Amino acid sequence: MEEFKDASPPEELLDHLKLSDQKSRETGPKDAQSPKNMGSGYTPSSAKDPTTADECFHDCHDSFEAKEPVLDDEGNLQNDENSSRKQTELDEEYLLELEKDMPEEEKQKRRKESTMLKEKGNEHFKKGDYGEAEDSYTKALQICPACFQKDRAVLFSNRAAAKMKQ
Repeated sequence: MEEFKDASPPEELLDHLKLSDQKSRETGPKDAQSPKNMGSGYTPSSAKDPTTADECFHDCHDSFEAKEPVLDDEGNLQNDENSSRKQTELDEEYLLELEKDMPEEEKQKRRKESTMLKEKGNEHFKKGDYGEAEDSYTKALQICPACFQKDRAVLFSNRAAAKMKQ
């Protein structure tokens, strides 16, 4: 490799540079694009400045635009994804609490009804009507008591499979 008489290390080229205004300090550190080489003894020019790292730090999160909340006709907060399916599944603990006072006959009736909806969903799935199958599984989940966790697990799994096929 050829040696040059006038050559100087690249870090010395940056020593004479200074910030032109205060605004550039707020946009980020001067040496943001130059990697710090810890092993060579190189100290970036910003290390010589009396400013601390906190003063040079710019939080990019602050520059993101936040979406305005969207309200429906009734003044309720809308969700972008499937706003028609608000709270299709309630918290399992909450459901168990509600079902605590439910008679056993009612639980069995709901289980049977959810099983029929699951079978209907299975038929739709076999025919390739994945949207209808997903709807059937969702209705079954809304009816099936939370105490039948295995039944609910199968329904969640089936619904996920139908959603994946869409």
